[in-house]
Amino acid sequence: MHLIDLNAEGRTWDEQFKTDTGIAALKNISSRKFGYNDWAVGFEHPPLAKYLYGLSFLPELKTINPKSVSQDEYDYLLNGNYYAGMNGSGLIKIQPYDFTTPRVVSAALNAGTVALTFLIAYFCFQQILPGIISALILLSLPRFVAMGRLMTFESISGFLVALLFTYLLSRKKKNGDVISSIIPGILLGALLWTRYNNISVFITYAGWIGIAELFKKQREWKKALLHIFLTFFIAGILGFIVWPFLWIDFPRGIFATVAEHKTRIIVSSFYHVLSFLQTTPAIYLGLLFVGCVVCIKNRTREHVLFLWWFFSTAVFFMLFSSPGGATRYMFVIYPATALIAATGASWLLSGTKTFGKAFALFCLASYGVVTLSSVHPYYLDYYNAFVGGIKGAKQKKLEVSWWGEGQRAAGLWLRKNAAPNAKIGLMVTPKYVFPRIRTDVVLLPYGEQIEVADYAVVSKTDLAAFRKTKGIWKQVYTVNAEDVPLIYVFQREK
Repeated sequence: MHLIDLNAEGRTWDEQFKTDTGIAALKNISSRKFGYNDWAVGFEHPPLAKYLYGLSFLPELKTINPKSVSQDEYDYLLNGNYYAGMNGSGLIKIQPYDFTTPRVVSAALNAGTVALTFLIAYFCFQQILPGIISALILLSLPRFVAMGRLMTFESISGFLVALLFTYLLSRKKKNGDVISSIIPGILLGALLWTRYNNISVFITYAGWIGIAELFKKQREWKKALLHIFLTFFIAGILGFIVWPFLWIDFPRGIFATVAEHKTRIIVSSFYHVLSFLQTTPAIYLGLLFVGCVVCIKNRTREHVLFLWWFFSTAVFFMLFSSPGGATRYMFVIYPATALIAATGASWLLSGTKTFGKAFALFCLASYGVVTLSSVHPYYLDYYNAFVGGIKGAKQKKLEVSWWGEGQRAAGLWLRKNAAPNAKIGLMVTPKYVFPRIRTDVVLLPYGEQIEVADYAVVSKTDLAAFRKTKGIWKQVYTVNAEDVPLIYVFQREK
């Protein structure tokens, strides 16, 4: 499901920011530029994801000479398929509208998270059934799949936290020595220097170490604490290794990246947890509840580790919440969700014969396919039956059509249907992801000059403002999810 119609949602918030700043950083490294101003670009977020996505997007960038390409190639490149800009020598620098390669990388990371979650379940229970169930659940969680279809910090974070837990389960060495702290330190560092709010995983990891110690016959708390300190120290040092901005004019870069977040409001709120409950399919929430009961009742080491993973993440983002973006900030909760829900499903199926288990897996897979198909490709707009689907979410004024989903589909319709030399007004959110149309079509500045436009593209969130504009308009096209309009296209009648 990750790769089907991979680019259908179009560009969304922050994707171009990742490639642009990533490419700029890579060019700094290759050119050996290590001045403060060279690196003072996009420093509100750490660099690892930007390196990865910038590197994967580089092969898709092109520079063409209009005098040396055929007219057919020129028309294909510039009639909406690419963004273009002139450089000083008369060449045209172009990049594709679709972020195909970086999104494939993101999808591969999400697939890796699914594979690791399967291995964790199998490793913990020595049965293949919980592994299959956990994989099926992850593969059909709409918000999990959505983040793996876009160029996100979240797909990287999910993979790294699953890899960290896998390592914790598999390692043989005792706590307290530097060697045993290197790999988890690097993984924690990779999480932190991908996204700052992955600091929640540091708390989760410390808890995992404490829980593992509690289940030992001979507890060595001093070594456990030393291990935690060493892993955290290595994680911090990794930032100075991978990000020159931190040590250039030290400590100026550290203060700058921290200060960049001072306008972000952090409050105690149920927002992210409520978003999780609203956007997780209802049956999976039921299995999650059963799984929690089973884990609490049995209290094996593995069950307690799962519970700590889930609840430490949930509580952290209740205490330190930045309302917005639904579940994206607490994305690392999803592998734990799948593992606990699989525990519940396995308990329900215990004592069932092979045919019954196979039939249950078929039903679970079918439920997942139906769930995803109902909103394909706009998984970002999924809401469960308790909310009333997308229609209920719209009525409750929850986030719908906030990421820019549907702008690409509207652009493709206009590319085919817009009158020659038409002027297109844009009242959309966000204001930088709309595709180019054709060379004869004029895209007016975002939110401006609607009064002279022949067509208007309007997001659901901008519809009220559009209704106040002058002119008589006819609705000619909509982009829908579950029959709820995400994007409207209007044509001027007068």
